[in-house]
Amino acid sequence: MTAKEILDAIDKDYGGHYMMIRETSILCDFSGRMDALLVPWSSGADCMLRNTGEWFWDRPRLIAIEVKVNRADFLKGLREGQYERYTNQVSGLFLAVPRPDHPMKRYRDEERVCKLKEVPRGVGLITVERYGTGIHCARRPILKDVEFERDVPWRLLFAAREYLGNERREHWAAEEKMNKRIGRAVARAVAKLRESFHG
Repeated sequence: MTAKEILDAIDKDYGGHYMMIRETSILCDFSGRMDALLVPWSSGADCMLRNTGEWFWDRPRLIAIEVKVNRADFLKGLREGQYERYTNQVSGLFLAVPRPDHPMKRYRDEERVCKLKEVPRGVGLITVERYGTGIHCARRPILKDVEFERDVPWRLLFAAREYLGNERREHWAAEEKMNKRIGRAVARAVAKLRESFHG
C-alpha cells in the first residue's frame, strides 16, 4: 500500500470536516515536509472541542499526519526524533500505517509497521485497510494548544484556495466527461430513431 492510498482513504473519511493539505511545509521551521495537515473547516471537526465540551475558536488546532508504509521507515523516524519534532509544531499528530492483510488472524510482528506500544506517547495511530476500504483509529493523539507564527493563517488561506481550486477543476473535468458520455448516448439513440423512420 502506498502513502498516497493511505492519505486518500483518510481524506475520504475525514474530508467532510477537515481540509487535507498534502506534502506541506506550512508549519515546518526545519527542513522537511509533513505528509499531510488536517485543517478543520466545519464545526464537526472534533479537534476543535475542548475537554470541557466547549468549542475552541481562539486559534486553529491543526493535526499532522505522518505516513509510514514499512517498519524500517517507522524505526528511522523514531531514531531521528521525527515524531517529537512534529508534535512541537502542531496541535496533534497521527501516525498512519497500512493494516496487515488479515486483521482477523494473528499476524507476525514483522508484518506490522509498528505496534501501538511503540508509538510515542501523545501521538495517535491510524491503520488503513488494504485498498483503502476502511480506516481504524487505534489511538487518538493528545491535543494541545500551540502558538503559531503570525503568518500561518495567511499560508493556510492560500493553501485552502489552491485546494479548492484543484477540487473544482477535478469536479469540472468529471462533469465534462459525463456530459460527453451523455452526448454520445443521445447521438446513438437519435441515429437509431432515424434509422427506424427511414428503414
